[in-house]
Amino acid sequence: MTDQRRLKPYAVELPLPAGRDEVWDAVTQPAVLRQWFGWDYDGLDAEIQQIFVDQATLLAPERMGWADGSYLEVTGDDDSAVVRAVREGPVPDNPDGYDAIEEGWRAFLTQLRFLFERQPKGARRTLYLTGETTGRQALSLADG
Repeated sequence: MTDQRRLKPYAVELPLPAGRDEVWDAVTQPAVLRQWFGWDYDGLDAEIQQIFVDQATLLAPERMGWADGSYLEVTGDDDSAVVRAVREGPVPDNPDGYDAIEEGWRAFLTQLRFLFERQPKGARRTLYLTGETTGRQALSLADG
């Protein structure tokens, strides 16, 4: 009997208030990726290089893919765009099951939207909070 790992399909999609070309630059240029992707830590540049440069293949204009069959694409026009992270495949027995890659894309694309909506200035930082707090309390710490 062969143990085959089936990857869960997903489609994470987010509209963005920026033109298609600007969004494409944000998902393909390491200097721009550093402004939104992942969390700020010493290994971030190497992670971006590995994921978006070394392992990614340009499949078509505004589409890149990876060896597991997943891809990231940007569609839209000069005023607005949609970015979509997709892994196609058969629906598993538990389609609502947790998939770390899918959840990662949800978080990362939300960070990308924040970049375009808020256009923050200065170096990005990541805050690590422990304990109990409300969202409003955490945001007040971040603004300080």
